[in-house]
Amino acid sequence: PHSTHVHVMSSSWAAMQEELGEDHKLTCRLADVYRACFSPYGTAVAAFGETYLCSFLRVWDTLTAALRFVSGVSNAACFSPDGTVLAAGRRTGIDLLDAMTGECLCTIDLLGRLFTDHFHFDCTTVEFSHAGNLVVGASRCWEAGAVPIWKRVGATVVEHSLDLDVEGGVCTVAFSRDDTLIALAKVDSAIIVCSAETGLRQCTIGKDVCAVP
Repeated sequence: PHSTHVHVMSSSWAAMQEELGEDHKLTCRLADVYRACFSPYGTAVAAFGETYLCSFLRVWDTLTAALRFVSGVSNAACFSPDGTVLAAGRRTGIDLLDAMTGECLCTIDLLGRLFTDHFHFDCTTVEFSHAGNLVVGASRCWEAGAVPIWKRVGATVVEHSLDLDVEGGVCTVAFSRDDTLIALAKVDSAIIVCSAETGLRQCTIGKDVCAVP
């Protein structure tokens, strides 16, 4: 199964800890927790949110509640399908981390490709394909430039594969079950579906379809 994402705000963090029980409480000094995601087999949970200074990524072992590691400023996180790698969306790109130790295996630099002003850039969504061989990241802040797909070549190397026929801010991305399509939800409320093999746009679901009555 693919990694399961659980959206939590600070008000629901206590409820999540209560469900885990007294022996498995996860403690974290955060002002707000914006998102948490479990590893595919539920052995780890990653969460990121703001302290009074900045946002940090933390990963715990769910069986022992032990803190595995604390990583740097993060705006998105996603486990690989085998649970061994954690992709962390950073200010200027994506870091692929060892899910046990937090060691950075490789870095995908998006700043030079898509955005030149690091004060207005954040990689706010990142996703692995179900096979784990592709990584795509995007940002709500992008004003121009196509969304790139990166191919994993071994544990520590990634290569730019192709660009999706999408420009502008993207809120979230998702792969189809067979990894042939990628859906991108844009900040203008449109959903764009692209081929993961060619990057070409397959269809666009307009704002009127997504509008809330």
